[in-house]
Amino acid sequence: MSFSAYFRLGLFSVLICHVGDVQAQEASAPEIPLLIVDADFNADAVGKPPQGPTKEVLEQRANSFWGQFPHKTYYGMTYVTPTRPAVVESSAFGLEDQPVVFSYEEAEHPQYGPQLVFPIPHQVNKIAKRYRLTFDLSKGDTAQAGGFTIGDVATISFNEMGGVLANRGEIYRYDARQPLHFEVVIDVPEKTATITINGDKDHAATIPWARPTGTLHTLRLEGLLPGGFARAPGKIAFDNIKLVLEETL
Repeated sequence: MSFSAYFRLGLFSVLICHVGDVQAQEASAPEIPLLIVDADFNADAVGKPPQGPTKEVLEQRANSFWGQFPHKTYYGMTYVTPTRPAVVESSAFGLEDQPVVFSYEEAEHPQYGPQLVFPIPHQVNKIAKRYRLTFDLSKGDTAQAGGFTIGDVATISFNEMGGVLANRGEIYRYDARQPLHFEVVIDVPEKTATITINGDKDHAATIPWARPTGTLHTLRLEGLLPGGFARAPGKIAFDNIKLVLEETL
């Protein structure tokens, strides 16, 4: 056998082994319920931006798929500027345990504000039947800006009249500086999300996904929502973001 033929055979064997390892890794079933995201900002320094993933965390994510969970910190932070900061505070707007606060101090109609992004890997979405997402949020004012984007499922946003919106339909009322606790049950096969705020099950709202052909690919904390309808200045605080995979297909 020639060297080139031997090399090609060896490379082919390596590729087959690699594909087999990936398939075996994906096939190994995680223990359910599985905590996917468990993020607060208690480990971060007060008065500074929240810290992203360390080198050790990135290596853990690369070397072990199911072992990388839960994600305890965000993966990406974007659109932060001197007039659009993201800062960890000791307390803010009724959230008392080191929330992250997004501020925006510019004129009306800014396109983007601070964003923190938590990725949900494709391997998780492939087997997911039901997720449960919980998080705490408090507005510093009644500005028409700030929110929480749940992949292709829903966008939680606010208007200046005190309305909490899910995919632009009002589902609840809010007051500035009064914390809101969200629970979102995401049914993947049915393409619905049931949103309960402050435990008020009498006013829970079940809505269709914003994009039924999409996935829960990310969780994104929003300082401003894009599209030209946001208003500034304003502030919004987030804390205690938990995503649990409760049931698989």
